[in-house]
Amino acid sequence: MAKLNRDVSMTYCGTPITLPAGTRVHLIKGASGTQGDLWAVSDIRQLMDLTGNRHDPKYRYAWVPADAVDA
Repeated sequence: MAKLNRDVSMTYCGTPITLPAGTRVHLIKGASGTQGDLWAVSDIRQLMDLTGNRHDPKYRYAWVPADAVDA
C-alpha cells in the first residue's frame, strides 16, 4: 500500500487542506494525457472530513505529487 511520506498542503474543492503523512494513495494509470500516471488519495471519507464537502470528493480525484509518495 502506498502512503504519503510527508504532509501535503493543497486546495481541494475550493478548500485549503493538509493531507497528513501516512495518508493512503493509489496510482491511476494513464490519468493524464500529458502527465501520464498520477497518484490520488484513496480515502474519500478523509477528504470529506477535511473539506466538510459531502458531494464533490465522491466524484473527483485529489492528486498528490509523486515525490510525496512512498510506494
